[in-house]
This record gives sequence, C-alpha cells and structure tokens, in this order.
Amino acid sequence: MKSESLTESGIEQRYSEELVGKLGCFDRMIIFGTLNGLRCGKAVAHELTSLNLGAYDLKIFAEPLTEAIKQRAQELAEENGVEIRYMKDCREDKEEIAQACLRE
Repeated sequence: MKSESLTESGIEQRYSEELVGKLGCFDRMIIFGTLNGLRCGKAVAHELTSLNLGAYDLKIFAEPLTEAIKQRAQELAEENGVEIRYMKDCREDKEEIAQACLRE
C-alpha cells in the first residue's frame, strides 16, 4: 500500500479553514548499521579484550560512538535550521510538547 502525504490525502484542503500551521517531525529515529568487525559475540568479546575492557564494560566502549553520532546529528540540524529535542524519558507526553511548540 502506498503511503500518502498529508497534501496527497487532501486533509489539508479539507480542513484548511481550521488549520493554523503544520508540524512535521519524527516520533523517533532509529539508526541501523553494522560495525563489520563486531557482527558476532566473539568479535565483540575480542574487541573489548583488545581495549582492555570486560564484558560489562560495553557501555564504556559504546558511549564515545553514541556521542559522536549525536554530535554529528546536532551539527547537521544546525546547518539546516532544524531543532532536535532529545527526550530522555519515554513517558514524556509528546502531544503536549507538540502543542507547546505550536503555541510558540
């Protein structure tokens, strides 16, 4: 089934008198990728061992990679005039946040 945008579906035309703006965003973005050297458990264990890290130190290994990805995403957002709002708590009411953005 082909996904339709808001414009293609006619919803903007149908409610044009009532709409004051349009908000577009991702609810979440999941980035998939593979570090080829870490495709299996033994490879991960080997990489951690080579860095003098144990199995419970995976967070120490992953944090710099996570921060590098977040920093690059922020740089791209700033270059393109886009705001990124990181929500640390999944229980935050996204609808309430969106409504507050619309009021601003």
